[in-house]
Formats: sequence, C-alpha cells, structure tokens
Amino acid sequence: MVSAFRMKIDLLAQIALIATTLLLLLVERWGIAAYPLIGLLVWQAFSALELFFAYHHRRRRYYLLLTATAAALLPLWTTLPYLWGYLPFALMAMWYLLETVYDFSVVYRRHRSFWDL
Repeated sequence: MVSAFRMKIDLLAQIALIATTLLLLLVERWGIAAYPLIGLLVWQAFSALELFFAYHHRRRRYYLLLTATAAALLPLWTTLPYLWGYLPFALMAMWYLLETVYDFSVVYRRHRSFWDL
C-alpha cells in the first residue's frame, strides 16, 4: 500500500519542477528550462518504475511505454523548430502529474489505521 507521505513528496516534487520550468520559460531562458523539464521526466520515470514494480500499479505501465517511445524518438523531437520539441515531453509530464494527483486523492481518502497516525 502506497504511503501518504510518499505520495505527498512525489506530488510536491513534481509541482516544484513544473513551476521551475514554467518560470524559466516565462523569463525566456529556453535552454536552461530544459534542465528542470529533464529532471521532471527522470523523476516521473523513476516514480512510475517504483509504483509499477513495487506496488503493481497497472496504469503506470502506459506511462513507461510512452516514455520509452519518446526517448527512442528523441532525435526527431530535437529537430522540431522553436518550442515544439518541448511539447511531447510537457504533455507527458502533465499527464503523469494528473495521474499522481488522482492517486494522491485516493490515498488521502483512504481510512488510516492507528499506526499511521
């Protein structure tokens, strides 16, 4: 069973990395904005791997397949003009963030035992 603390750390880290990426894009630091986005995708990939293998979350399998596909097509994404190369990865990050928010709400609605208090 996934702990509430683990989900809270996961969600807060993703929100912080997305906010950092968006802030850097707003101040037009295009090259530097790639670093928190890459960090976010690595964080999400390891989170999905842990949830898939340790907790048997079946929905994480789709994110892992999509991440592997996007990584294989990375040379294609880097040739796209302007910010279009960021778009597939930003959409993946937002999709995984929504999955994490849903799981976070499920974990926090679950009744806790005495030992969790």
